Amino acid sequence: MLHAHALPIDVVPTSQLLVRIHRTANGPLFFGTGMDCRFQDPAQTFGVCYFGESDAASFAETFLRIVGVRSVSQAALAARAFSSVALTRELRVVDLHGPGLARVGTTAAVATVYPYDIPNAWAAALHDHPEQPDGLRYRCRHDSDEMALALFDRSAAALSVDSTSRMTDDAARLAALLDRWGLGMTT
Repeated sequence: MLHAHALPIDVVPTSQLLVRIHRTANGPLFFGTGMDCRFQDPAQTFGVCYFGESDAASFAETFLRIVGVRSVSQAALAARAFSSVALTRELRVVDLHGPGLARVGTTAAVATVYPYDIPNAWAAALHDHPEQPDGLRYRCRHDSDEMALALFDRSAAALSVDSTSRMTDDAARLAALLDRWGLGMTT
């Protein structure tokens, strides 16, 4: 039983800036429920907001979901923004990578399997654990060099939006991301 064991908790320091790529209509700190996302609560009792520890992590989680994608549409980019998010306190997250996987009794598939029934169940169990973590840290599904966080809505007060800009307004930042994976841009 998961609740009988200590969780592999890692601390995200207040010095860590998180990156979020989000729909401009939702705003940067949108804790969604009921969506078809990896670590959503199947019972919809809590919300989850997704972040990257870098621009590349957020981009991979947002735009590389379709295997084999070779381009991103200008419309998709124009509908989204980059936000840098500062922490007002340290976050306690469950490490769902490396040795943390064996400690909770799962494999790396928990962050890569689709459909999301299994990751959703893990999110609910980890959210309800007596240690009350703020969220989960996992390797990005489409770029395993990068790390992402799924933060539970209980962490909302620890998050402060530092800056937001439309993705299409920062040409150099966007070009670096497209170049990383050899992606083109379509109209």
